[in-house]
Amino acid sequence: MTDGSEFVTATPEMAGMRLDHALAAMHPEMGLRGRRRLIESGRIRVNGRAGRCAQHLREGDVITTAPGGNTPAAVPLDEPPRLLARAGDYIFLFKPSGLHTVHLAGGGGESLEAALPTFLPSDVDVKNARLLQRLDRMTSGIVCAAMGENAALRFRRAEKRGLCTKRYLALLQGRLEQTATARMRLDTVDRARTRTFPLQAGPEGTPGPRLASPLRQTRFQPLHVFGPGTLPPAMALCKSAAESGTRGSLTLAGCEIHLGARHQIRAHAAILGFPLAGDTLYGGEGDGAFLLHHGGLVFPGGACTMLPSWCRDGEVAALAEAWLAGATPGY
Repeated sequence: MTDGSEFVTATPEMAGMRLDHALAAMHPEMGLRGRRRLIESGRIRVNGRAGRCAQHLREGDVITTAPGGNTPAAVPLDEPPRLLARAGDYIFLFKPSGLHTVHLAGGGGESLEAALPTFLPSDVDVKNARLLQRLDRMTSGIVCAAMGENAALRFRRAEKRGLCTKRYLALLQGRLEQTATARMRLDTVDRARTRTFPLQAGPEGTPGPRLASPLRQTRFQPLHVFGPGTLPPAMALCKSAAESGTRGSLTLAGCEIHLGARHQIRAHAAILGFPLAGDTLYGGEGDGAFLLHHGGLVFPGGACTMLPSWCRDGEVAALAEAWLAGATPGY
């Protein structure tokens, strides 16, 4: 290869393997998710054609990795990442929608982690910062960082004891009338889409769902229901939300978790029948963009709240602010 590409020929041992698993021979430094991102970026080709994660290899197939110059362009950010507050050994950061929390193997664009040196105070050593949350790329909000391993360990211990409360705001598809708690245990291993575990036999032999521990359940509190065509302009800037809001009701909900799993709120909302508006991965209508914001974090070492840019005015903002601060407004 003269263009900087790397290639490997499938051996007899690789025959029948999925491409995303066989790619470990070329990229042992990556986990499965990183290899899948690399394939989905279009940089992996099999016999000259774009590869697919699930395709099975044959002996002699030529797998090529193109140079990494075709990294996806950065998504324009509504707000820049920044420092929000400090509390002892913890700092609270803002991650905008469209920005990854940490650098992702296999590409994927810029990250909050990489931007830390540009906005941390001069007396904070970026090498000691330990990010304690990982928000989805399209999720905005608070990310807490510990200053050193000991502070990170204290936070993790508080989480496991149920002393860490994380509050979100989400725009759900449909009309959620009352508080609901999703208790289903989620399977997040090696899957692009989180799902529930298969049913298991109950005490009398009848099938029933596998339940998560109370710390891994999600509580949904309806804050306001928007009828068709009544979505505020700031929320309507999200094309998916605007289009969904013209066809039916949407609910601004407060979401509360303690120990989060990957895509927990998104998956639990869909399981209850109220997917995030626009979250096509979990059944929402739209183009894949959605409104989900981590706006409240409380634990023994500190606390921080922050309203999203799309919910800062009027009575609805007051309801949202009360929720993030720990109150449960009536609906």
